[in-house]
Formats: sequence, structure tokens, C-alpha cells
Amino acid sequence: MPDDHATPSGGVNLFQHGDADLDAPVEDGKALQSVRNLDGLGVNGVRFSKAQVSWAVNDFVGFFFAINHNLTRAAVGDYLLQRDTQLHSSTPHQLAKLVKEAVHLGSIPVSCCPSGCMAFTGGHAHTVSCPHFGSIRYRPASTVPTRVTPYWPITP
Repeated sequence: MPDDHATPSGGVNLFQHGDADLDAPVEDGKALQSVRNLDGLGVNGVRFSKAQVSWAVNDFVGFFFAINHNLTRAAVGDYLLQRDTQLHSSTPHQLAKLVKEAVHLGSIPVSCCPSGCMAFTGGHAHTVSCPHFGSIRYRPASTVPTRVTPYWPITP
């Protein structure tokens, strides 16, 4: 049975959680305010203390091992079972939840070309079709973008 959360390289995306942030793209004029809103939420930073990181260090090592080696969800589960006495997370879901809680990343949804070649921001904020491929920005008879991508600000 195919894994619904598999990455193109065959590994698993442990963070596949249906990011609600991608529901409504931010128009260019509101982008700065969106970044300020993220700052007010306290996102884009580590939320664990040194003691908590020390407590879960083996879990983090296991997580990065799974990501770096493109392990499938089943392989991650087997790895966690084998290292059960040293880890606090016993399932891929628990491991992903731990890592997600440790680092809170907020994203700003931005509409982009359906081909993925550019984002409709800056000078292209009001463009309705891609200047490179001619792809239409919005779905027919609506203002809903055909494709949205997350933008993660470098600083909160």
C-alpha cells in the first residue's frame, strides 16, 4: 500500500499535517503585517529549554537520522521500536509531534505560478498570469489562487 505522506525520494514527510496557514494567501500589501502578527505569536524560534532538549536529545537524533536517510514511515516505526529504551517517542506520529512542538515555525501563504517558477509578490503582486509560462494565477471565475506556497520569514 503506498504511503500517503511519502516524499518524491521515497522517504516520509513526518510533518504532513495539513498546514492551515496555507488556506488564504497574503496579498503583497499585507505581508509586512503578517510578519508582525507571526512575531506577536512567538513563532520562528525554539520553544524548548536546555533541560527539555537534553531530555529528548535521542529523539531529535532519531528524527534527523530518519529525515537524512529518507526512511519510510514503517522504517521509522521499526527504528523507534528498536531504540525504545532510549527514546521518549514510540511512534513516528509522536516523534513528529515532539519536533513540531520544539520549534514553532509560522508561515505566510503566497500565491505562485502553477509551474512553481515565481511567486506573485513585489512588482508582480497584481499580475494575473505568469510572464514566463502564461499560466493563469487564479482558478476560473474566482480569486482563489491555483497554487499557494508557504513563505517562512528568516526573522520573526
